[in-house]
Amino acid sequence: MSVHDFQIEMTKIFFTGMVLSVIGTLIGLYVLYLVIRWGVRDGIKDARRSDRRARRASASAKANKLPEWAATR
Repeated sequence: MSVHDFQIEMTKIFFTGMVLSVIGTLIGLYVLYLVIRWGVRDGIKDARRSDRRARRASASAKANKLPEWAATR
């Protein structure tokens, strides 16, 4: 194997490594995007759920169906 052949092989290995690094980075960023998106969606759903629960408790307290301390939960 000559020096020129060795340099060609090393160049192939280098570019293969670079391509694999870029692909791995893109996959990692996509997974991170999905995790953040799902977390935000779950947070929004949880906020809506607790907001509805508070409105129901407040309406029940105003109708004198519950004692006042139960409406603050």
